[in-house]
Amino acid sequence: MSSFVCETCWEHAICNDCQEKLQQKRDEIKNLCIQGLRTDGGHHKQWFLEEILKAVGVDMSKVYIMDFERGIPP
Repeated sequence: MSSFVCETCWEHAICNDCQEKLQQKRDEIKNLCIQGLRTDGGHHKQWFLEEILKAVGVDMSKVYIMDFERGIPP
């Protein structure tokens, strides 16, 4: 038995539903990265980085207090 416990279903493995959600999140992050690579302009790339941080669950209120220029949606 694995020592990993799924936080959604509390099983000792990732259930099918959780695997699907994890794959959707990976696809979202991959698509944001690809769009960022294909978009010209530094401020647009900043926006993609912010969206990636949001997608992985980062508390953006703590990020936005840092000294950096906010991104502009493409």
